[in-house]
Formats: sequence, structure tokens, C-alpha cells
Amino acid sequence: MKGLKGLKAARRAAKMTQAKLSLQIGISVTAISLFENGKLNPTLETLRALCTALNASADFLVNGEVCRVD
Repeated sequence: MKGLKGLKAARRAAKMTQAKLSLQIGISVTAISLFENGKLNPTLETLRALCTALNASADFLVNGEVCRVD
């Protein structure tokens, strides 16, 4: 995994700025930017916090799409 392909879309859908999201989950704006640009991977704890704050699945944040199970 390199970065979070769906983070920017989920953040925008939640009408949050990088600054607001970073304050809500307690990490830097720089980290949010690095996640969105594929330059840094979050810890599991941070990924969980992002999922909760954005009401999004880890699958969506990581892959940028919802995986379907047929």
C-alpha cells in the first residue's frame, strides 16, 4: 500500500478540509497531504481514525473504490 487512494474523495464528500480532518483525528495537515498524494502510509490506528471521522470503509480509503463480493 502506498498512500490512500480514496482519502481525498472521502474527505471532500464529508465536506472537510485537510486542516479540519487533521484536528479531528490529531495528526498534522502534512500527514493528510502525504497520505492523499501516495507518499506516506498511515498506521493502523490512524487508518481507523480516518474511517471513523469520514464514515468510510478502510477498503474505500485504501483502494479508492468499494470492493464487491459476489
